[in-house]
Amino acid sequence: MEKSGSRRIKVTLIKYSFSSCIVRLIELKVTPYFILAINIKIYESNSNIWGDINMKRINLLSLAICFSFAVGILSSDKALAQREISTGIEEIVVTAQKREENLQSVPASVSAMDATALEKTFARDLMDVAGISPNLIIDPVLGNGTAAISIRGIQLAEVEKSFDPAVAVYQDGIYLATSTGALLNVWDAERVEVLRGPQGTMFGRNTVGGLVHVIRAKPTGELGGKINFNIGEDDQEDIKALINLPAMLNGTLATKISAMNLSGGGYFYNPTRGTSTGHSDVEAYSLSALWNPTPNLQVHLIYDDINDQSDVRPTTCFNGDGDLFPAVGQPRSECDQATSDFHYNTFGSTDQTSSVEVEAITLNIEYDINENNKLVVVYGSREMEETSLQEFDNSALDLFRVSRPQTEEQESLELRLETNFSWGKTTVGAFLWDSEYDAWQTTWFFGGFNDSPRTQHSTENTAFFAQVDYDLSDKMTLTFGGRWIDEEKSICQVFTGRDATGTEAFYANWPGEEAGVTKTAPDARYAIKSWGACDSSLSSTAQNDYTDPATGEAKTFTGTESWDDFTPKVGITYDTDNGMVYASFSEGFRSGGFNGRNSGANNTGPYDPESVESLEVGFKSIWANNTLQINGAIFSVDYSDKQEDVILPGTDGAVTLTVVQNAASVSIDGLELETLWVPSPGLTLTANLGILDASYDSYSVIDGAGNSLDKSGLDLRRAPEMTLTLGALYEHPLANGDYLVSSFNYRWKDDYCTASNNKFASGNYGGNNPACNEAFGLLDASLSYESENWRVSFFGKNLTDEVYTLYFLDVAAFYAAAGPSDPTPVYNAGLWSQGTVNRPRNFGVELQVSF
Repeated sequence: MEKSGSRRIKVTLIKYSFSSCIVRLIELKVTPYFILAINIKIYESNSNIWGDINMKRINLLSLAICFSFAVGILSSDKALAQREISTGIEEIVVTAQKREENLQSVPASVSAMDATALEKTFARDLMDVAGISPNLIIDPVLGNGTAAISIRGIQLAEVEKSFDPAVAVYQDGIYLATSTGALLNVWDAERVEVLRGPQGTMFGRNTVGGLVHVIRAKPTGELGGKINFNIGEDDQEDIKALINLPAMLNGTLATKISAMNLSGGGYFYNPTRGTSTGHSDVEAYSLSALWNPTPNLQVHLIYDDINDQSDVRPTTCFNGDGDLFPAVGQPRSECDQATSDFHYNTFGSTDQTSSVEVEAITLNIEYDINENNKLVVVYGSREMEETSLQEFDNSALDLFRVSRPQTEEQESLELRLETNFSWGKTTVGAFLWDSEYDAWQTTWFFGGFNDSPRTQHSTENTAFFAQVDYDLSDKMTLTFGGRWIDEEKSICQVFTGRDATGTEAFYANWPGEEAGVTKTAPDARYAIKSWGACDSSLSSTAQNDYTDPATGEAKTFTGTESWDDFTPKVGITYDTDNGMVYASFSEGFRSGGFNGRNSGANNTGPYDPESVESLEVGFKSIWANNTLQINGAIFSVDYSDKQEDVILPGTDGAVTLTVVQNAASVSIDGLELETLWVPSPGLTLTANLGILDASYDSYSVIDGAGNSLDKSGLDLRRAPEMTLTLGALYEHPLANGDYLVSSFNYRWKDDYCTASNNKFASGNYGGNNPACNEAFGLLDASLSYESENWRVSFFGKNLTDEVYTLYFLDVAAFYAAAGPSDPTPVYNAGLWSQGTVNRPRNFGVELQVSF
């Protein structure tokens, strides 16, 4: 789909025979490229094992890739840096406090994975690196690249953009506004950082659980690059390449070009359409320039262009006895959970297409005013267009499907002054944020048009922050700081009708449409009613006045609300001979907002922000001549005004109404341990352990009958009592200077639920509870042959072949009080149930060549 009015840079890649390119290079150079060509030919010919390589995809990147290799090979005979075996723990630099620091010098719970470790995960996205940290769960949900990320039991699993994440995702210093697209690819990442606990002072809003930060490598200014082929089961064919170009402008300008194409990997089968589904189809390009015009000025500019045409993430049938769809004719065979591998089948009758197109600019400027003062500017702009057509009925019958085109724009600017004093250091800054989105959903129920609400939403945020690290002595440092946040949100909600005559005027613009233009049936929509901060063209349909059902008070909904808050931090650190011990208190702020799933002015909100207060005591240590690293922390969290989905009887023809209320408070206590050990040269062992005790202190709402309902006995979502990751990496040197490298990684998670409806009568589901997963462990392993400038790896993922639920929803299910004087929740099953399970055991091979 072409973006209208965008700044998209058009890049036309001339089709070129990749194999011919490699053959020519073989004539000029030696073995690694020969092996590369042989492997390609093997994949081309052995379609029974790998499937046919999509040569169109290869040709798409071939010109840039071939150019990279040709330049690298023909212009230099210098060998790459000699690989060295691991004999100790290498330093990892992180920016958890907005400054570059050694991981072991940061008095906070931070985990990090560098580029070398990331390569050993053979990751397609962030989901594959979830073992990096204790008490971390990363699950995909529904839309393209949409992430449900939980840290220490705090999470959001939602595609609705009016709800802000509880765990933030950053890329190169830029906060990503929504969960869609947050499952970032880690190709060319210098490192991935996970910060656990509220980060309200330095990072601000929507970090009450913590954050995940992907930092990509900067251009080197030296000619070099790499190309990576990853081929696996389920027709997975990934091609990634980058080239660092020689420095220009007298050595002051370094540039880098990166490209990737991800395809296949869909592990679901659709018997109705006779095809596999759930495949990736991603093309992405990145241009990066690093300019150092003077010794004290650095300017880093990144341009990203992403075109994601992947299938929607399939859902499968989890219907129980008594659900609606079986009663109206859905065949039993479409939901026979006793069938082997049933949940890898989906029966939808339509081509469930989707797209996410992203164009982004990131600018980081660092200016050293003098030896002790640095000014930092971070600017980001991101535009995204989405489409999604998905059947949620999991049936060949046309029962329920949704189309949801959306646009989103965000822009942010951060200014920081970093100062070093004889007594310590300070960081002060200001932050500006502006974002808006426009979503227009159309729903078909039982094959007919149901409704078509449109949401227009905007957010403005201003913040000022500071942190002071004051050295009380050579070994003891006092840290204190805080962030003041001022935020305003507005919403315009419009319910539109289908114009069967084609004579009603379009009420407002949609990409490619003009206001007032008469549409042709059946595509025409017109405004039936509206409320909130809408423009004057909708004044005739405005329904902003309503009566509060609780008080009987007459109210007017304006569609605009603002909040402000101050999130402090205080801590103390004591340096020891082997590391440090620290204690800290911090707060986090998660934005209030409006309910995007509404039916009138009386149920749009607003709801208030939620806050988290965290007390943490921890240590970091290095032992045994820098071969043993042990870090740990204990923490206690007070989570108040927690935003919860409350399901009520529907209005205006809807079966149910979902609203958000600040209905709960939660206590979370836990312990985390992380260990890295190099017991002998070439052998690296890792382990991390997370213990969590998370429960509701209170969770009270009024049910649809007006009775008090106590839901405090429910479990928090994605909050297992224990997570454990064990890893081993062994590098075996060969006589010719090459290496055999083997790796094992085992990730174990205790029981946890993916949905809040986790106490229902399991008898409807054959005695099982599909909303919750029993404890499971995933084993990944790989074997690599590594030469000076090339590597071939064979890997397997989920070797234990575990099956667990990533996402589950019992549609229109709700709780009701047992009686007027009994607040005990009684579960009422919904109309139908759907969910998504993980990828089964799979194998692949990866080839990477560097120059």
